Amino acid sequence: MGYVLSVLWRPHEKHSFGILYRSKVSYSLEGRSKSNPAALLPLEDTDAALDLPDYIDVGYSYRSTPQWNIKFDVEWINWDRFNTVTLERESGDLPPIPFHWKSSFIYQLGVSYYYKNYVFSCGYDYNENSLPDSNFTPVVADADRHWLNFGVGQRDESFSWDVAYQFGYSDRTVEGSGLSDGSYEVRAHVVVISCGYHF
Repeated sequence: MGYVLSVLWRPHEKHSFGILYRSKVSYSLEGRSKSNPAALLPLEDTDAALDLPDYIDVGYSYRSTPQWNIKFDVEWINWDRFNTVTLERESGDLPPIPFHWKSSFIYQLGVSYYYKNYVFSCGYDYNENSLPDSNFTPVVADADRHWLNFGVGQRDESFSWDVAYQFGYSDRTVEGSGLSDGSYEVRAHVVVISCGYHF
């Protein structure tokens, strides 16, 4: 269970300000595990508690004309609360898995153009790294990451659709993590397609 609080203030038809807070969400995970995959041991029932962080998003929108909208927002994610996860089993808990992430910011800038019932958009995101070198793991490979975004969509009274493409890239050198030291490059291509029915 979680909750979201938000406020929108529009002092002028061209200017809008918004703020959103999303609470942390706690998950109870259940599964099966064994501590030594090579051993001839049965899988054991395993539980874990996982807290995903709360975050705050503050944004500004400027509409110079009804056709153009420029948006900028800053998002702060409270990753500081993501410390360790313990796998609990009847035969004994496994050693805690350390994360010890740090809180970080995401900066986003976007431009949209509206033509009849179409919208064309592009944007740029900068995601700060949340994973210190000392606890770096290639499983996550977090880094300061740049995202370029492009999209098109159409709206009418009942139906809507959107197609978007994202290209993300980051380069990072890790030192002080032990076995995970090295250079990491990430190049990500993402395509998102969505459809909606409104009633």
